[in-house]
Amino acid sequence: MNQYRPSISVDALRERYAARISEIALALGSNCVLLTLEGVVCCRVDPVGTVNQTPLHPVCPFFKEASDKVILSRSAELVTCQAGYLFAVAPLYSESGADGIVLLGPLSLSDTLRCPRPEGGICSPVRRTTRARADAVTHLLNIVSSEISDRDAAEKLASEKRFGARMEIVAGMNAIRRSGKKDAYPAKMEDTLSEAIASGDVDKAKATLNRILSYVFYASSTANDSDLVLTRLIELLTVMSRAAIRAGADTAYCLDLNAASVRDAVRQFGHEARIEDIAVWLSDVLEKYTVVLTDLGSTRHADMLSAVKNYILSNYMHKLTLEELAEQVFISPTYLSKIFKSEVGMPFVQYLNQIRVEQSKYLLLFTDKPISEIYSLTGFEDQSYFTKVFRNIVGVSPGRFRESAGRLDQSSIAK
Repeated sequence: MNQYRPSISVDALRERYAARISEIALALGSNCVLLTLEGVVCCRVDPVGTVNQTPLHPVCPFFKEASDKVILSRSAELVTCQAGYLFAVAPLYSESGADGIVLLGPLSLSDTLRCPRPEGGICSPVRRTTRARADAVTHLLNIVSSEISDRDAAEKLASEKRFGARMEIVAGMNAIRRSGKKDAYPAKMEDTLSEAIASGDVDKAKATLNRILSYVFYASSTANDSDLVLTRLIELLTVMSRAAIRAGADTAYCLDLNAASVRDAVRQFGHEARIEDIAVWLSDVLEKYTVVLTDLGSTRHADMLSAVKNYILSNYMHKLTLEELAEQVFISPTYLSKIFKSEVGMPFVQYLNQIRVEQSKYLLLFTDKPISEIYSLTGFEDQSYFTKVFRNIVGVSPGRFRESAGRLDQSSIAK
């Protein structure tokens, strides 16, 4: 598709999109303007639906600059003019390429802004809004412009993904700006990313990736240095690859994918790294890792849980933690906890207590060891906690169980 072809005629553009422009203006309650690729206004509609189809050549260069920007990004943008007003701008496409631009605004976060030379019918009235609402309006405009454009489903989906990724990163950058921690790279978020990949939580992994990218693009140490941005990008690829390997993915596959992704990153983002392109590209790589992990299926889980259960049986008398078990099977504690509860049907601590209680029942019935010794032999840290857990599981206290020779248990009480 040639997206840089000459604009279609003003009349053809107006005939194709004017009705939809009116609907957008009425629905979103703001001026809505239809421009050619050269920046000529061919239709403008005010918030109450009044249509003006007299062609207008804006003097302010902002409108042409905004048009060029969204043609490059291929999705809606929230842009700021020289006077400080916000405009939501989106491209319109047909099968032949870009047709024109739809522009909604002006929106203002302040009552004090004044434009020294407002364009007639475009720059008034000004709608007072908040940043969150302006982002929401831009999101809606992106959806609507994609729907009224004659683009296939794949192109519309790609546009939506780019827009969504950029909005998440911009939101993260705004949060960093408010926090004042401009240069504090979130190293701990790499751990969160690894855990999300290992557990198969794609949405959380993508959100974490975009949060990290917010720092990369906002921090003064990297924001204006394309080489450092590329370095951070390669680091993130390595984090993703290692996380997938730790979670059980094929090592050779992950290393090959990582090497290919690094080459791709160097080729694509060496000097012109756009936020949304990097975010979408990273998400696509991330999905390849998570698909591999998903395809491993329940067989991998069964083998892993079998090893965990055997380790518990061999070490129940010692202090056991989820972190220690996770190290035995080379996965994160978070992922082990999730899989254990899902596959076994109960949390790790509950399972461990059941094993310990079963062992204590044997000692109560077949040895003369005092209860004050049995609790420590089965891994409980104090006698009161041992008694509480035993009663919850068996239905009677350890002493009563011993006195009844094991006849008083939960099943007999239920009868």
